[in-house]
Amino acid sequence: MSFDNDYDYLVKLCAVGDSQVGKSSIIQRFANGIFPEFHGPTIGVDFFFRTVEMKGKQVKIQVWDTAGQERFQSITQSYYRGAHGIIFVYDLTDVVSAQSLSRWYEDVKKSARSDIKCIVVGNKADIKKSDDALDIATEFASRHRLAHVVVSAKTADNVSKAFLNLAEDCLGAETVNAGKGNSKIPVTLGKPVSSGGGCC
Repeated sequence: MSFDNDYDYLVKLCAVGDSQVGKSSIIQRFANGIFPEFHGPTIGVDFFFRTVEMKGKQVKIQVWDTAGQERFQSITQSYYRGAHGIIFVYDLTDVVSAQSLSRWYEDVKKSARSDIKCIVVGNKADIKKSDDALDIATEFASRHRLAHVVVSAKTADNVSKAFLNLAEDCLGAETVNAGKGNSKIPVTLGKPVSSGGGCC
């Protein structure tokens, strides 16, 4: 089976958030089942894939891992336009990263399609979290009617849940790429889950 035809549908997700919140770690945990003990800052954008079965269909989930540093934002903004879903990642131990969610939201809003699906993910649940960071992120998610999931890349808790819920939400509401011929068709695979509507 060729690389281009090994799936029925392609869902493109993009992870955004401050540097060092663990975007690369949760993506590698989801895509490859590993937790990298040491990982330098992402330079520009990196790509990861995982194919899963949903409602009897093979769904390839492509995740773009974007750099959190401001100097790369002109590069990463171009990827928002092509994404079906956005993962806003913050660090449960870092109040500043939770405060930055609003800035990332506005940044995505400038470039992404208006009906893009989004989820808020708090990483590092295995470490003693900051109640302030959690409260800020919870309020942000509530204000924008977004699902909010607390995960740990290290222990794998809730990581797959966050990605798969968002991917299923995209499939339930978006036009995504079909594998055979890579044409665009509307896809409805069951009821959309948890995100409560578009993002921006």
